[in-house]
Amino acid sequence: MLRAAQDSDFTFLRDFTSGPRDERLRAQIEDGRLLIIESLELPVGFIKFYVLWELLPFMEVIVIRDDHRGCGIGRRAVREWEEQMAARSFKLTIVSTQADETAKDFWHRVGYQDCGSLALPGRPLELFMYRDISTAVDPTNR
Repeated sequence: MLRAAQDSDFTFLRDFTSGPRDERLRAQIEDGRLLIIESLELPVGFIKFYVLWELLPFMEVIVIRDDHRGCGIGRRAVREWEEQMAARSFKLTIVSTQADETAKDFWHRVGYQDCGSLALPGRPLELFMYRDISTAVDPTNR
């Protein structure tokens, strides 16, 4: 379901996002921060993540195409990413979302717990959540 983004995914990612300029997107593909979410071997979304301070994986964004939402793809992709991070000996993962977005409900449903927020002038409150992945992720909890 998850695989590292490749140069051949550039068009999919560019068409799918209004994100970074081309050179930055290419750099993110090259350094392994982008993962492609596949369903039936077709790309249906992506995950972008960083490892903060070389010890804390932070999923910056997960995006699933509208026509593939609501069928468990996001949950399975998150679990697979967590398993990859646990295999690299990380103990916790964190995510964030704006307080005015429905994504916070998704993160709570998949087991993330609130751990703080960031309030910047003129911006919605950014909520931070974490999940302990120090024990093996239970494949039945996907």
